[in-house]
Amino acid sequence: KVCLSVKNGQPVTLSLDDGKNSVSVSGSVPERALTKAADDKALKAGLDKFGSTPYTAAEISVACDSGLFVRASELNELRRKAAEMLDRKRAETRRRKSAAVYNPGGPDCPNNHPPRLFARFEDPSLIPDDLNGIEALILPIEKEPDGLPGNVRLIADIPRGISSEEAVRRRLRVFKNRGFNAALCGNISAVRLALDEGFSVLADSGLNVLNSESAAAVYAMGAEGIVLSSEILLSDAARLNSPVPKGITAYGKVPLMLFRNCPLKNGRDCSGCPGGGTLTDRRNVSFRVRCRMGYCELLNSVPVWLADRKDELSAADFAVLYFTDESKRRAAQVIRLYLEGGACPEEYTRGLYFRGSL
Repeated sequence: KVCLSVKNGQPVTLSLDDGKNSVSVSGSVPERALTKAADDKALKAGLDKFGSTPYTAAEISVACDSGLFVRASELNELRRKAAEMLDRKRAETRRRKSAAVYNPGGPDCPNNHPPRLFARFEDPSLIPDDLNGIEALILPIEKEPDGLPGNVRLIADIPRGISSEEAVRRRLRVFKNRGFNAALCGNISAVRLALDEGFSVLADSGLNVLNSESAAAVYAMGAEGIVLSSEILLSDAARLNSPVPKGITAYGKVPLMLFRNCPLKNGRDCSGCPGGGTLTDRRNVSFRVRCRMGYCELLNSVPVWLADRKDELSAADFAVLYFTDESKRRAAQVIRLYLEGGACPEEYTRGLYFRGSL
């Protein structure tokens, strides 16, 4: 709130109030106008210019006697001084200490058994015929759920970026009619949409669950399972206390960046785009760009690989194999190696699961 007082025989006074803090500065005594006197409209316009400060004027009130003149330079100086004074006062605000108690989790509590395997496929045409060992199948809601096996749990994958909630609702209803009863949700909006449409919720890594407190918060939202953040250490995942099953993304070219504006538009438009492309960095490494219902994602250039460290995967209750552009044959090979254990036959990354360790 901005208040200006221009009174006959008194210094011009400017006050700022942010709802918790208020300051006031004074200038010179206003002169008598020789030609055009100051009016409320002109003074308000001069006050509503906070420029590079963090403030905007929500309300401006002016009390101005008739026949007086205020120089624009003086008004600007008063506004600058008042903003600086408010900055200093806000910096002195004392924060109240929270009474919340953080629970960092317990000691390492591995499950002593291999995690259940969930498989996420970009398209039904890429699903191998043999899904032995796969407990749940995850499919993007923008694809058509045709020709799916009937002996696994079906989970609908809602995009991280949502441009139309109604479009998501329509696709969820289609998937509901095809036997899907759970949804993978990477943002809070998706959680609400899934619950509204009668789906159970599997919180995705986009909700960034990194500790026991965030796991409890996501559970309170309605999640019945959690895919932990891709930035978590596997040792921290083992200690994390979760009220629902916790999982990790154990394989795949995981999504990195999310774009509202497609980075490929400089070279083509959407009407002539086949649905994807690549960006190449200065080291000549290519990253695939994937379009999903109005948003784009940049995928990692190489897959996460943990099949040769099966003992450490017991930190999670389930592991997601995130298939994007793999062929049926390649997907079947990956599934077999995650069931039996084995080295990756191509270049790979450990992600951030072991950062800082040898």
